[in-house]
Amino acid sequence: RIYRLAARLYDLQYVPNISRVITAIKGGDLNGAYAELEAGRHLDSRGIRFSYVLPQGTKATDFDIEIQGNLNINCEIKHKLETTTLSKETLESTFSDAKSQVPKNAPSLFFIKYFIFAIAAVTLKGCQPKVE
Repeated sequence: RIYRLAARLYDLQYVPNISRVITAIKGGDLNGAYAELEAGRHLDSRGIRFSYVLPQGTKATDFDIEIQGNLNINCEIKHKLETTTLSKETLESTFSDAKSQVPKNAPSLFFIKYFIFAIAAVTLKGCQPKVE
């Protein structure tokens, strides 16, 4: 994971306000910051221009990423740890929280980063996914 973190920081070093993500890492929010880097890498690898958003301190304006183009899109990024049970209720609650972070009358996109151990622990129709 350390290698991927370093690679993401290197690849996204030109993105406006990446310093906010670095500050979050230095402040101990490694999981949240890593989820933001993963979302940023997803966008960047597809040639989508974006910037990390500086905190405003109020709901509906404290989203994480703004995709920039003919139509700006506000993105909120959430993460779940391997100790979180993946369920319909978990997803509904996460999306509800994410929805409160973005402006109501603007296009929005939500990313949820489930760390691999959480996905590996999910049982689907009685089958345990194999993780190697």
